[in-house]
Amino acid sequence: MKPIFLIFIAIVLVTPYLGSGSFSKLISPLPEIISQPTLNNKPRTASASQMITFIAGGDVMLGRSVNTRSIKNKDYTWAFKNIAQEFSSADISLINLEAPFFSDCTPTDFGMIFCAPPEHLEGLKMAGIDIANLANNHIRNRGQEGVDYTISTLRQNNITPIGFEPETKEMKGIKFGFLGFNAIDKIDESSLSLQIKELDDQVDILVATFHWGSEYSPKSDATQKRIAHLSVDSGADVIIGHHPHWVQEKEIYLGKPIYYSLGNLIFDQAWSDKTQEGLVVKMFFSGKNYLTSQDLPVRIFDFGQPRFVNSVTLK
Repeated sequence: MKPIFLIFIAIVLVTPYLGSGSFSKLISPLPEIISQPTLNNKPRTASASQMITFIAGGDVMLGRSVNTRSIKNKDYTWAFKNIAQEFSSADISLINLEAPFFSDCTPTDFGMIFCAPPEHLEGLKMAGIDIANLANNHIRNRGQEGVDYTISTLRQNNITPIGFEPETKEMKGIKFGFLGFNAIDKIDESSLSLQIKELDDQVDILVATFHWGSEYSPKSDATQKRIAHLSVDSGADVIIGHHPHWVQEKEIYLGKPIYYSLGNLIFDQAWSDKTQEGLVVKMFFSGKNYLTSQDLPVRIFDFGQPRFVNSVTLK
């Protein structure tokens, strides 16, 4: 058989699989050297030893049916099983914690007043979560007692809460700053800008998270965009949004990444496809410089257990 005919047969057999992802990993590592064009078209490069990885996920609600499923499975790490390795492999990880921890949290599958027993810290620790945003509309579901208990419980487990005061974290000689804002209701934009400017003077990379926008909306609104752009103008380097429970669009503004909503990461909203879909974003920095992002879609199964999926499977 002639070589050219063998090549033709090989192409015919392999072609149907090329788009399926069968021959590549869903979450593939970046090469040893990364090159990413900047605004002035000069490439930035960084070796793996110089790389800093930052990963962020959306709404994490460990109460209600997520809690009862964990109890049923006798495993408080259950919700994190399929995503823990990816999160823990990053240098810094961030989520929005949508329910307060509370010592007297009665298991239930119903209601809108959330809480989670502190045993769920096992899952957060297994996933290597470093930063938990508490600036959201459910953190006070158990009053100030629940807020205080959540903050102290997180700190005792080496997880930094944000949303009440600025926080910093140093990684490989680079100082990251974190601010969390609940912007569902009207936010004082002058105060917002001032807080960002003050922290920006103290850090190399500033991450601002926002709980904002309309629930179940596929696109950001004018207020989200105005606040996001104001934040970047004031010194923020990364904008991470949540609350709509649906994934919204991303944007690069003045070279800074803005993710308007990452949707749900761990939640029991199984009544629609969109509320069972989320986005995890993994960002790569070389020193103070943002290089690129990797978008990792997730799908939530069984009322609270996400898995990484190929984006073509999302409806």
